[in-house]
Amino acid sequence: MIIYLAGPMTGKTPETAKAWRDHVIMELEPDGFVLTSPMRVETTHLKAKKLIAADAFGERSKIAEMRPSAIYERDMFDVRQADIILANMNDADVASLGSSHEIGYADALGRATIILVARPGNIYRDHPIVAQAAGVIFDELDEAIHYIRMNYAPYVREQRYVREVAIAAEENE
Repeated sequence: MIIYLAGPMTGKTPETAKAWRDHVIMELEPDGFVLTSPMRVETTHLKAKKLIAADAFGERSKIAEMRPSAIYERDMFDVRQADIILANMNDADVASLGSSHEIGYADALGRATIILVARPGNIYRDHPIVAQAAGVIFDELDEAIHYIRMNYAPYVREQRYVREVAIAAEENE
């Protein structure tokens, strides 16, 4: 089961934008979940910058992976592949256009589970379109992690068991 980790990056340090994602990966990867993060390239190339800015991803970027078209294609691919979208919007100081688009795209694709983490009063929790697209809303990230583990880990274990049985059957042929 694949989980895409959506959340604000603009105006954040690479370390801040990556920290909560690393926490989720550390918590859920041992359960067999596959987690994809849009930060897997940005942190490699943005270490020298103090804040991630929209212009850091300009068309003139010497790093092909950082061009807007490449970032868009990669992130939309990740959303298409994901079974679950976990959008942590608690650190959104301003509207995050990329994360909003990812939530909307996932909803348009009919993703069964969009989990939004946003405290009461957060612009995302109170926005009627985003709140409607979110299947479940939590105040805190660890609540969402617990929900995923309790509700989806059995499916991951079942998928793993089916794969192991298939591999064993092939080996016995």
